[in-house]
Amino acid sequence: MKERMDAFGDAVIAIIITIIVLELPLPQHDALSEYLQFGKSIGIFFISFCFVANIWYQHAMLFKDSDTMNDRVFVKEFTFLAFLSLTPIFTKVIIYDTNRTTVMAYGVLTMIVSILFMWLSYEVIKQKYTSHHEMRRIFHKIYDNHNNFLGFASVLILVLAYFYPKWAVVIYLAIPVFSFVVTGTIIRTSKTLRNFRKPNRINS
Repeated sequence: MKERMDAFGDAVIAIIITIIVLELPLPQHDALSEYLQFGKSIGIFFISFCFVANIWYQHAMLFKDSDTMNDRVFVKEFTFLAFLSLTPIFTKVIIYDTNRTTVMAYGVLTMIVSILFMWLSYEVIKQKYTSHHEMRRIFHKIYDNHNNFLGFASVLILVLAYFYPKWAVVIYLAIPVFSFVVTGTIIRTSKTLRNFRKPNRINS
């Protein structure tokens, strides 16, 4: 069942990204304002793409370390995917009307998705590990050291969105891009360090 659940999650995430790109509004007239709006829509798409891609990576790392599934994992997985599936709708709302309410709504959704994924992660990890040290190691593998910073930053920018939504949308929506780049850098650095630490083999 673990493989089927992992495949189902991958399929849902792939559909979410597809829906986001299909919802991009195309220019209807040969006007500069419409092309600028189209460019803004593409930018928001890439930012939402990075958010969902980060979720996919963490989801893959989580299920890679799991062996068994139970009913609680199924319930939490479906709840997590249900809220993640709202991403295309909230992305579309920001594209058409970027204001205080829409930016804060998008921010609240990403925070709910992140919290639900942590809730799911804890349930999956405790199926295999009982040692707190091992559980912390797996959480570090999934989230990396920058997760706490990004969570704190998300809350601050959500507050900023209430007062300065136009500025907050640029700063807040840049967080997934930063996380996406940092996660990739950490993965490459970890692999390089592991290869460097391997003892050189003596050719006979």
